[in-house]
Amino acid sequence: MAFRYINYIVAVLLGLSAIAQINDPDPLFWVLIYAGGALLSILYAFNKIHWIAAGLLAVIAGIWAVTIIPDLTATGFKNIFEEIGMQYVGVEAAREFSGLIIIALWSLVLAAKSKEDKTE
Repeated sequence: MAFRYINYIVAVLLGLSAIAQINDPDPLFWVLIYAGGALLSILYAFNKIHWIAAGLLAVIAGIWAVTIIPDLTATGFKNIFEEIGMQYVGVEAAREFSGLIIIALWSLVLAAKSKEDKTE
């Protein structure tokens, strides 16, 4: 029961994140990845998700996160919540990496839960 509410909260947060990406210099892929995570949560809520779809999004987000690793800096993570702007080196990379890791991990959770639900 608690997982259902957590799923709703994550769906809303990922949906809002997708909307926030519209102002990004390269919005298309960012909107799609966040919207994909939100869509998976919505599909899970209606028991319409296949674990492979969630697993695929997890792999895509994970690989994308790995490509950002060379741009990460300790300063970026230290200042990730300091300001809205991106004045410190690596802040944008740290935020992008963190978002992708969240999407990847949540997608893995949905994949595991949906596979578990199908076997019961």
